[in-house]
Amino acid sequence: MRGAGATLLTRVCGIGVLIAGLVPASAPDCPRPGVDPEARRIDTIHTLASVATFVGWTARPIVASRGEARRWFRRVSAVFAVTSVLGLVFAGVTTQRNSAQRGIAQRVFLVSVFGWQLIASLARAAGDQPE
Repeated sequence: MRGAGATLLTRVCGIGVLIAGLVPASAPDCPRPGVDPEARRIDTIHTLASVATFVGWTARPIVASRGEARRWFRRVSAVFAVTSVLGLVFAGVTTQRNSAQRGIAQRVFLVSVFGWQLIASLARAAGDQPE
């Protein structure tokens, strides 16, 4: 990935992770602002930072699939883009429904996101992805 947009996207993700890590949820079950009466202001901050990060993580393979890298990397990025979008939607739906499957959905999403990040870093190291 390259360009000002890609750089901004990477920075948003990094800042979101920092904020979500520094401002933890008030309880292990992560109360949902506007839904759970026990949710506090700290939960709102944590949720906003987390959502911004998750959306940014989902957008990164989409942007990469449309970029100037080698064809194999664009294709792999497109596959990860689809799995990331589906994982994000599945995680959101299962979380809203308070489903017992929400942990699985979140893990599917995270495997897709971090899998793409691994492939992207290997492609960059091999010179298959522009700076």
